[in-house]
Amino acid sequence: MAAVTNLGHCLAATALLILPVVARAADPPTPKTPTALSDPDKAAIRRDVRKTLKDPESAKFGPMTAKKDAKGIVYVCGLVNAKNSYGGYTGMQHYMGILLHPPKKPVAFASAGMGAGSAMVCAEDGMALTP
Repeated sequence: MAAVTNLGHCLAATALLILPVVARAADPPTPKTPTALSDPDKAAIRRDVRKTLKDPESAKFGPMTAKKDAKGIVYVCGLVNAKNSYGGYTGMQHYMGILLHPPKKPVAFASAGMGAGSAMVCAEDGMALTP
């Protein structure tokens, strides 16, 4: 009987986790418009992407693109090539994130991912980049 109760709790917890995701997926996407990145914006993006790399000094940045939504949130997609743990370059990898302009603080970039998943999300948002 305890196994059935635990299974019931497990199913209920799973439903609570999945329902908000399903409900959110039903919402229409927020329209985003292309926006230019300033030099300080690009510097912040490069600085903060480097923090996620195994060999930050080896980073070679490719193109980056940005879109802003109605709330003013700036979404960024870009490409970077850097050395891995073995010392070899990985080839251009996609990254994505949100550009932050906090009041009275320096511009920052919150990385939301790197790799194939980022490439897919960027393409879905109309910000596809070719390595």
